[in-house]
Order: sequence, then C-alpha cells, then structure tokens
Amino acid sequence: MLAALVAALSVTVAGSAQGDQFLVDLEHATIGSVSPKDSVRQLRAKFGAGNVIRTVGRLEGSPNVTFVVSIAGHKVVQHWNYVSTSDSAFKTKEGVGVGSTVADFARYYGEALRGEGEGLHCQGDLALSAARPCLGPSTR
Repeated sequence: MLAALVAALSVTVAGSAQGDQFLVDLEHATIGSVSPKDSVRQLRAKFGAGNVIRTVGRLEGSPNVTFVVSIAGHKVVQHWNYVSTSDSAFKTKEGVGVGSTVADFARYYGEALRGEGEGLHCQGDLALSAARPCLGPSTR
C-alpha cells in the first residue's frame, strides 16, 4: 500500500478548495488545492486561520517549517517545495491515493522506480513512498 502521496513543486498553482477539496491535482502540483507556492496568508484565506497550523521539525539537522492544513478534518502538509498527505481521502482524478497499490499507480502513471533510501518514484512531478511490504523484488 502507498504510505504517502506527494505532489512535488514544479508547476503553477491552481485549484478550488470547494469542488475539488480532496483532489490530488498532478497538473498543478496540489493536494486539496494546497500548493507549495501558497503563502501563509493565501492558505488562511482559503481554509481559515484555525485550519492552518505552523510546525517546526528538523530536516538534516536544521529547523524545517511546515504548515499543516486541515480540510474538513483531513490533513495536507505544505513543505517548502512540495505538498504531502498520508490521508486516504485525497485521490487523483483516476482514484489513486494513499491505500492504492503500486500496480494501481503504475497503471495510470507508469512504472514506479525505486530510489536508494527514498521509497518509490514515478517520472515527472509525483513521488510516492511505500510501506515495507511493497518494496519487494517485484517493485524494483
């Protein structure tokens, strides 16, 4: 099963928080219309100030600020250059998301390639990481 679905930054921001609130939009690199390009002000305007929480973690030994956005109780994390989720409510228009199999992913987006220590990858702007059982010889 896919443990997380991540849309990486590289394209322009677009989307609607209403009609597509649970859409993983690969064309616009958004999850639930949260873009890595959104400012905190934009996120708060879209989702309400109480639904955007600043967190500070560590990334390679340095402080790393992220924003956790709550959309109808479901979470999307805005990182400095991508957005991510581990919530199965968010899906692509083809229905692929957290909980989909690697085969489901490959059917729509091509064969996933395994990176060293980085989980599985697809070509383009979408990366995914998979739970340990998915990393057997058949997915390499």
